[in-house]
This record gives sequence, structure tokens and C-alpha cells, in this order.
Amino acid sequence: MKYEITRNTITSLGKAVCGDVVELSDDEARNLMAMGRCVPYHEPENLDRSIGLISSEQKVTRRGRPRKKEEDAS
Repeated sequence: MKYEITRNTITSLGKAVCGDVVELSDDEARNLMAMGRCVPYHEPENLDRSIGLISSEQKVTRRGRPRKKEEDAS
């Protein structure tokens, strides 16, 4: 199972820094969780928020400062 390290520590895999996600054995994970050094990791769910949106063929209007016009010096 995957665990997220909450405090810098040493594991059987070597150094583990806060924020790392590592795969640990059950015994080692239980010991580290008892000391408050890791928590079970839950992968974030990826949501496709574009589902149901209507695509449009309209050109995007650009906002901002208009271009300077070149003046003829005649």
C-alpha cells in the first residue's frame, strides 16, 4: 500500500522526505503511523470538467491595448 510521509524519516527504502509517497510493508507502515511519520495515501480523483461544454467556432476576442498606428511623416 502507498503511504505519504509527513515528517522526514528513514525507511527500509532509505531516506524519505516530507511529502514523498512510498510503498511500505504493513509492519513498517504500522510502526511509522504510530510515531506520526506517515499516513495512508489516497490518490486524487481526476475529473474531466469539460464534459458537457459546448464548443464554439467563434473567434476569441483579444483584450488589451490596441496596436499603435503608424503615422506618415509627409
